[in-house]
Order: sequence, then C-alpha cells, then structure tokens
Amino acid sequence: GEVYGDFVRLVAADLPNPGERAAFFEVLAREIRRRGCGVVVDMNGGARALGPDRRILEDLGLRVRIIHGRPREFAHAILPEGAALEDCRRELEEARRRDRSFLFGYVPDNDGDRGNLVYYDETLGRALPLEAQEVFALACAAELSCLAARRTGRFPKTPVAVAVNDPTSLRLDRIAAALGAEVHRAEVGEANVVALAAKLRSDGYIVRILGEGSNGGNITHPGEVRDPLSTVFAILKLLFLPGFRGLPGFRGLPGSEDLPGPWRVLLRALGLSDSPETEPSIAEALRILPRFRTLSSSDPTALLTIRTADHGVLKARYERIFLREWERRRRELRERFGVASWEEINHEGTVGRSGMGPEFRTGAQRGGLTILLKDPAGVSRGFLWMRGSGTEPVFRILADWEGEDEGLMRELAAWQRSMVLEADRGPEVSRP
Repeated sequence: GEVYGDFVRLVAADLPNPGERAAFFEVLAREIRRRGCGVVVDMNGGARALGPDRRILEDLGLRVRIIHGRPREFAHAILPEGAALEDCRRELEEARRRDRSFLFGYVPDNDGDRGNLVYYDETLGRALPLEAQEVFALACAAELSCLAARRTGRFPKTPVAVAVNDPTSLRLDRIAAALGAEVHRAEVGEANVVALAAKLRSDGYIVRILGEGSNGGNITHPGEVRDPLSTVFAILKLLFLPGFRGLPGFRGLPGSEDLPGPWRVLLRALGLSDSPETEPSIAEALRILPRFRTLSSSDPTALLTIRTADHGVLKARYERIFLREWERRRRELRERFGVASWEEINHEGTVGRSGMGPEFRTGAQRGGLTILLKDPAGVSRGFLWMRGSGTEPVFRILADWEGEDEGLMRELAAWQRSMVLEADRGPEVSRP
C-alpha cells in the first residue's frame, strides 16, 4: 500500500523530486482542509476494498465515506455506469444532508482500474451521475489546465497531446484546443491508446493524460493503466489547487508574477472571467465546458447483434448505404443539423486513415469506422461511429453531437443503427 500510495502521489503531482512533491501536497491539503471536502466511495466488494484509498485521501484532509467495502460482496453490476452508480449517488445525497462538505463520489470497477463519478449539484439540490465521456473530459480539462499553468516556465516550446480511442467525444477536441493541446486517436483498446501515447512522446510531444472516453477513467503519465485515484486527484487539483506561485518546481517566465491555479487557467482558456464570483465545483465545470450529447456505450441501442462475420464486407456495404443515405438526406442534414460535408476515418491499431474504401483499412478490418459530420466551415460538429467486437458477433455504434439537444443526437444514433443493420442484411452474408 505504501509503494502504491507513493506512486499515486508521484502521478498526481508530476514532480519527481520528493521535496517538491511534499510541498505541492502541503499546499493542496491546506486548501482542502480550509474549504472542506468529503467523498463517497462505492467499492462494490471489488479489489480496491483491500487497498489504501481511504488513507491516501484522508492524508489530504478529505472526509471519506465508504460503502460496499467488504471484498467479494458485490452489491450491483461491476461496470460503473448507469444503474451501477445509483447506490453511490444516493449515499452522496445522504452524506450531504449531514455534512455539506461532501462534493462527489466515485465507483471503481471490480478489478479497480477505473472509476466513474457522481457529484452534488448545489443549484439543483441533488446528486447526479456523470457519463463516462463526461468523466474523461473533466479529468482532461483538469490535467491540461494544470499543465498549461506551469508549462510557461517548464515547457515553453514542447507540443502537448492527448491520446484517446476513436469513439471519444469531440468535446475533448474543443477542450484541448482551448488549452493548446492536440487530440490523437487510436482504435478502441487500452493497449492501442497507450502505444499511441508512447509514439507521440517519441515524436517529441508531452502526453500527460490519455484514455478511452467511451469507457471513462483515465491514464495519467507516468502511469500506464487507468486508476480511479488519478481521476480523483485531477478533480481535486481543479477544484482546490489555488496556484503555483512559490511552489518548488513551478517557475514562470522571467518577470512573471502570476502562476494561477488550474481553475482560473480553464476559465481564461474558455474566454470567461476568472474573477472569483463562484467557487469551483464539478457542476460549474460541466456548465462552462463545451457541451456535447453522446450515446453511452451502456445504452441498449448502442449494441447490435449481427450475422456478418467478415467486417470488411459489412463496412463495404455500409459505405454504399451511407452514400445513398447522404444523397437522400443531404438537404435535411443541412437545414436541421447544419451539416454540409463529411469525412470517413478508419482506425486500425494506432493509425487512422482518412478515406472511403477497403484501401483505407488493413488486415481483418476490425477497427473503428467514423463518419465526421462537418459544418459549412469544415468544422466537425459530431460523428457517427461503428466497430465490431473481436470476441463476439456484435457491433457497437455511437453518435456524438455538439449542443444540448439530446433528441438530435439520438436521431443520428438511430440513423447509424439502421444503416449498420441494413448492411448486415445485405447479400452474400458470410457466416462464422
């Protein structure tokens, strides 16, 4: 537990020097104790029930409330999405009634390598779950804001990137662009994203955070696997780290007196006033970040049972159907969605190829296929996505759309679903 705790703190602070790291956490803990913060943890009887989460968080001054903390006593589904977040959400509301310092909760999956969040919205007066895409976007906003705050002195010319899987929402592209970072995509699979991050680093990029937006959780360098405490520390830094001035290891450019904390950096990057009118909170962060609606990977409509074994054949049929549908719906897409053009991208491993047809795919052609939907200026407003499972006869689909309109996103998802199902019914179906 002690070795793991030291590594978690190394990852969170991004400071290899122990003295600098201790000073960093002293500042963070001082602010947490001053303002107060409580967190609910739903272990669901999983591996982390035996871990040091409570001690690590309490050392920072957090109040910690753990439920379902007995190993192997599973209280709900092991995937921390949808209904599996409900126990933690209810417990957070109960804790909040007794102690207003309780702000959020997290639910690890049962092998302990990721955690998705619930949070308390002061305006609404209730606790709410976060979608996996929102968790990842929030963690990226926090880590990129920390990096932007300190890179003026430490990384004046080095490019910054985030490595993600191909169904990660475009909201991340908006966040990254505001904070001076690029987004690079790989095929679904944690190993693909980690490999892409390693390649980017070898090309000279800083890759502080990476992960699969469609699954939630995140990997924070120098970590190489998802860890719920990496997500929790990202949130804590965003909400509580007051600034970097005076901290060892954080030195601005000559003459710079202002090294603001990540919250102020994020506000400035988004073109908002950074005057302290409202205290940082998860609810406020969600309100100011770019808004997208994304079909959850746990949504029943995101999973299709198919009979076509050859995914290359299925994709070729899909492309023909999409071209037909594009011509049929072109006017409607322009008038209702503002979509004027599209681009197809195929991801295989760490490589993405722009173009339609089998020459833009390789091998078994089992990677993800994305149709970017673009406005008249050529800006991607959303996408349709599909990928077949490598282990079972199912296809997963996803739609992502900018804005608040859930109905528009679901209309795109239904369109995508119908095209994939039609492709599966095509002639010369290859069976396993």
